[in-house]
Parts: sequence; structure tokens; C-alpha cells
Amino acid sequence: MEASSTWTYCARPIRFLFVALISFVLLAACSEPQTEAPEVPSEYLAMRKSDIVYGPVNTANPFEHVGQRHNDLVHAVIASLHAWDTLDASHMLGRIQTSGAAWAQDEYDLSADRSMELVQAAFAMKIDDSAPQRLAAYESPSLTAREEEYLHRIGELLCRENCFDEVEDGLLDIERDILAESWPAGDSTETAARIAISVAKHSFAYWKRMMCTVYGIEYGAVGSGTATVSGTSGGSLGKTATDVIVEATSRSEIVMAADVIGAIAAGQNAQPLGPLAMLEAAVITGGTLSLTVAVLVYWPEIKTFVKKLLPWNW
Repeated sequence: MEASSTWTYCARPIRFLFVALISFVLLAACSEPQTEAPEVPSEYLAMRKSDIVYGPVNTANPFEHVGQRHNDLVHAVIASLHAWDTLDASHMLGRIQTSGAAWAQDEYDLSADRSMELVQAAFAMKIDDSAPQRLAAYESPSLTAREEEYLHRIGELLCRENCFDEVEDGLLDIERDILAESWPAGDSTETAARIAISVAKHSFAYWKRMMCTVYGIEYGAVGSGTATVSGTSGGSLGKTATDVIVEATSRSEIVMAADVIGAIAAGQNAQPLGPLAMLEAAVITGGTLSLTVAVLVYWPEIKTFVKKLLPWNW
């Protein structure tokens, strides 16, 4: 009984100290200012799954959907990225392969092997930042002279030092000339020029938005020297707004040129399998190549962008 009384007597101050400590911790926690969950900046809204960026739609082009589907693929892959994909380029390239193939299976009901084959075809092309020059000199025995001429015009436009609005105006000029031509009916012959301009127009719109976000360029104000640069990401420190816009435009052009080459080359390779297979290859391989070149050529900028985009996927 005496031992029990001694323990009870000693335990009272211990319990008091314990309760006091807990009360202090709770009081401190309650007194700290409560911070709201960080919001994703408004400039990233266009990269959400529900807000895919397209270029101007022209229903006179029977292959207009090819460029739009390219953007669907690119956007779906970007939306699938996770934090660990930003560790190094190989992680992101791996995600591009698996997510691109999964998208192809879901959207086109292709087998796993066929989907992965079309995705891996993009990696096998080994296209780098010389894509605009390669497009300006693109040749294929399966293309007619006028198809090649229009591919060259797109490539030559991208080889010049441009701003975003100059490229967009130039693409629309080429589109008008292409659609003014008398092309064969159907979707099995002389399709390359019309597919190329659709891919170019929509791909450029997407990568323009991407690069504007990466470089801190006010997207809505781009054009005729009116754009402003709000940040210094992408190496823009010490450069004028015009310099940054030209640099961002150039990078968008390179990725878009690769996209066009991938779409045309893959489509021509699949032509013996029929028109549907040709269009599937143009979309899947071209879209994958667009992403692949973006990562290989502009890894630091793409990594920075994806890290800022990631809260949409957590």
C-alpha cells in the first residue's frame, strides 16, 4: 500500500507536465497562420486534360482531324506524367512510350504490339534540332512533286527567324494555297500536303502555348512586338522580350517540324496497309516524335514545365 501511494504521488507531476506539453503544442498549432493549398497558376490552365490547345480549325481540309488528334495524344501523355518522370530524360522518354502506346490502344483499338510499334517508330527516326532544315529538303519517292513543294514551303518558313504571329500567318497562307488545289477525291492518294498543314498548324499552336508558359511570355499578347516577358525561365535573363519570343518561337518550330516529318514518314510507310492504317500511323508516330524531340532537345525547360504542371496529377 505504501509503495502504491508513493507511485501515485510521483505520477501526479508527471501527468501534469504531460498534459501541459500537449496543451502547449496544440495552442502553438492553432496560433500559426493557416495557409491555403497552393493554386496552379492560371497560365497552366490550357494544359489541363479538359483544355487541349488547337490551332484554327478549317473544315475544308478533309484531314483536319489528323492535326487535332496529334494534340490529343501529346496532351494525354503530358497529363500522365508523374513526379519521378522529371528525375532525368530517360524516365520521361519511358513515360512517353508507355503512355503513348496506351493512348493508341484506347483511341484506335490497336493491339499492344501494334501500338508500341508505332510509338517506337518515332524513336527510331532520330530527329533532332535540325528538323526544320530536314523538312525544307524532305523527299520521298511516294510523294508527288507538288506534295514535296508544300512540305518544303512549311520547312522553309520554319528555317527563318520568326515570331509566333509570323509563323501562324505563314502557315495559314500555305493552308489557303494547299486547299485551293484540286486534289484527288478520297483518302488514299496525294494526302501528304493536307495532312502536313493540319499537323503543322495544330502542333504549333500547342507548342506555342507550352513555350510561352516555360518562358514566362504573356500568351494573349504575343504578336507584332507587343508581348511581354514576365519571368526569366528558359535562359531569358538579360534578354529583351523580342529575343525571348524569337527563341521560344524557334523551339516551337523545331518540335512542330519533327511532328510533321514523323506524321508524313509514318503515314507513307503504312500506306500499303490502307488509308486507316496510314492515318493511325501519322497520328501516333508523329505525336510521339513531337514529344520525344521536345524532351531530347529542350529537357531543362520541359522538366521545369512538367514540375509546375504536376499538381494537376497529384
